[in-house]
Amino acid sequence: MSYCKVQMIGNLTRDPEVKQVGSGTSVANVGLATNKRIKSGDNYTEKVSFHDLVLWGKQAEIFCKYLSKGSQVFIDGELEYDEWEDKESGKNRRKAVIRVNEFKMLGGKNSSSDNSQPSAPANTDIPDDDVPF
Repeated sequence: MSYCKVQMIGNLTRDPEVKQVGSGTSVANVGLATNKRIKSGDNYTEKVSFHDLVLWGKQAEIFCKYLSKGSQVFIDGELEYDEWEDKESGKNRRKAVIRVNEFKMLGGKNSSSDNSQPSAPANTDIPDDDVPF
């Protein structure tokens, strides 16, 4: 048996957008940035890492409805690899993505330093069984 789990807290690098695939299923792709403080002597520096996330179904729609660039979010998912052939070079390419199984919004609708957008409403029209958290 194998096990692959990823958990992160970070900020969205762009506004998420939901699209429909051929079967009508919703899919969302978005970037997440995580920061790590590294000590070197008496100084600290920030190392930023960027990650590609993918969400499917109703979860993708909810994610896109309530989160935007700069929003802080906790994600729980698994590491996957997208593979394709580069049309220009003909070479096989591979990119790591995190398939999100669960997420939790941290902060309001936009938890970046610009809090001009309102938080997600407390009473939404989303049935409890559709909320992934």
